[in-house]
Amino acid sequence: MSIRSVLRCLFVGVALIALTATAAAQAEPAAPAAVRVRVAHLAPFAGSDSATIAVHIDGAAVGGTMAYGSHTDYVAIAGGAGDHLIEVLRDGEVVISETYTLADGDTSVVVVGDDNVVPLDLLVLAENVDEPGVGHAGLRITHAAVLGATIDDTKVDVCSQTGELFNGSAAGLRYLRTTSNRLLPIGDYDLKITRTDAAGDCAGPIAIDPPVLTLAEGTKTNLFLVGDGHNRVLAVFTFADGLIGDDGPPPSSGTLYLPVLAASS
Repeated sequence: MSIRSVLRCLFVGVALIALTATAAAQAEPAAPAAVRVRVAHLAPFAGSDSATIAVHIDGAAVGGTMAYGSHTDYVAIAGGAGDHLIEVLRDGEVVISETYTLADGDTSVVVVGDDNVVPLDLLVLAENVDEPGVGHAGLRITHAAVLGATIDDTKVDVCSQTGELFNGSAAGLRYLRTTSNRLLPIGDYDLKITRTDAAGDCAGPIAIDPPVLTLAEGTKTNLFLVGDGHNRVLAVFTFADGLIGDDGPPPSSGTLYLPVLAASS
């Protein structure tokens, strides 16, 4: 074989390898191209019903000054994935200033704490969860309710209408923890939030009785447990619907009477 023929074969081989590599790269799913953040004020401190809280990311305000229960839609964050300075301002004064690493995709930034039993804090949650698929919806539960003075006091069971644990752990779900994402058949879910009890799963007294939650096909819901039972009623929150079951004054006793409202994911 002549040198020219050998070179021609080598050229064709290299070209085929390059085309194969290009096709494989094109077949891989594209990663999210931007960082998006949404913000909520779920800190039930005294006077939280007044607009006093603002959140800044890299010096830029995300939404305006917020009262308890206020929240934003997703907004794109300049600079892409990487470290970002997140600040919480209260009455114009910076009270929290921390650097967080934000990944490509969606993140929720939530102001929590009653500034009494537990301090003001930031809960930063990645929201890049699996797509539910046909006939299903995604649901996670995040515990941001100030239910006790110790970690053990905050532990709850998230119970289905059949009395089964949603949180999947007999140890209970505690403050500032989030359950795994569950892919559930679409429909209505009547959850109950009970105190953990040595007698068994879902055996303790009801701490929060959320309204019936309707999960529509393809939706991805993070349901937050919120309030403190003192400054703000113990209730639930979603970014789609805001506060749910928080339309009355805080209870004067340990008994909660929450209305049953239609709620979408």
